[in-house]
Amino acid sequence: MDWAPTFTLNQADAAELLSHLHAADTSFSPPLSSRVNLADYVTKLLARAERFEAWAGLNLIGIVAAYCNSHAAFISTVSVFPAWQRHGVGRMLMEHCLEHMRRLNLASAAREGSDRAQPALELYRSLGFVPTKAQEPNKPVLQLHLCLTQ
Repeated sequence: MDWAPTFTLNQADAAELLSHLHAADTSFSPPLSSRVNLADYVTKLLARAERFEAWAGLNLIGIVAAYCNSHAAFISTVSVFPAWQRHGVGRMLMEHCLEHMRRLNLASAAREGSDRAQPALELYRSLGFVPTKAQEPNKPVLQLHLCLTQ
């Protein structure tokens, strides 16, 4: 990569988020657009989620979005453009997200992950997430949990 990404919190606008999700859509398994209306999802993210963003210049190259309540958080989206994967962008976004949750004194974080996304699962496990529920037959989704208090 020609330059190091910069990281922000809740700075991307609706058009930037939608553009990123459209461009990254096929990186999700199954594609995110097959599960949600992307425009509606962006509206929900803007209204309810904390968004940790990675930028290369003016390009939004990565997002981690989390819904936080008074005691726990659910990480709904982890997305890094393929050209920026395996360069630490996802890890940095997740670390910013988890540190934010710790500052809020949240007890735990949850994430669902596809069992087909081995690099992502390796990242979650390296950050301390552990599977919490047996995988359902014919549903390639693992539920992962991280205790934020030690």
